[in-house]
Amino acid sequence: MDIPFNEADDRAASSTPGPGDLSVFDRTFPARVAVLMRSRPIAEAAASAARQDWPDATYDVATFALAAIDPVIAQQGFDDEATYQVVIEGLAALAHRAAPARPADEHLRVAKYALDALLKPAAWIRSTASC
Repeated sequence: MDIPFNEADDRAASSTPGPGDLSVFDRTFPARVAVLMRSRPIAEAAASAARQDWPDATYDVATFALAAIDPVIAQQGFDDEATYQVVIEGLAALAHRAAPARPADEHLRVAKYALDALLKPAAWIRSTASC
């Protein structure tokens, strides 16, 4: 099926791909790929969370990882950039809200687990593979 010339021009000028167009040609494609490439540690952390010593389905590790990324990006380049300790404290507070009856040291372990999975994926994968 041939597309009329004017309609094809309109679609080429649009930032939204039309039916049958590959999104790889969209100008936002590189940014989306960059985000997806960084999601692997999140998925691996979530999958490996069941092997940790806290009860299954207690903490949403993917949400913790995304919650860790947000302040780092939001404060990047400012005088008050998010530090490791600040992010850990925030995640531990989130873990406490998710499971207030669980011990504080567990909340801290969950927070470190989620953040370390993002910061040190190769070493983290090796350390959790044997769990």
